[in-house]
Amino acid sequence: MSRGDPLQTAAHILYLGGVEAPVIVERFSGLLAAFRAAGAKIGTSEYDEVAILSFVAQPAANIVTTVRELEAGLRTRLKWLSERDALSLGASLAFVRLVGASGELGTLADAKLLLDMQTIVTARQTASIAAMSAATT
Repeated sequence: MSRGDPLQTAAHILYLGGVEAPVIVERFSGLLAAFRAAGAKIGTSEYDEVAILSFVAQPAANIVTTVRELEAGLRTRLKWLSERDALSLGASLAFVRLVGASGELGTLADAKLLLDMQTIVTARQTASIAAMSAATT
């Protein structure tokens, strides 16, 4: 795994669930390996998604299959969606689907919402900068 802020963010997320460190680290690394084995391009920007999914107490293969199916459906319906965005949205939808209405992961769900909002704000800032740059060129 690459060191840096994305890994630090993932570590903070992994702490939130209150699962013992060896268990949650094994789930996280198992999911990374399973995603990569399934052909997903998992880089540092996807560490937070994998960290959230680490709290789903199901086999990695089930989680990856659910994410990949949702990702494929999103890419079919939304042609403009990038591969990374489809993976991110697929992971978010899979988390909701797999966890369901369970109240056990409420704090984690709140953290996930905050991360999603941060991603949206960053994307909007990037788009604004690009638009201003294009207008001045």
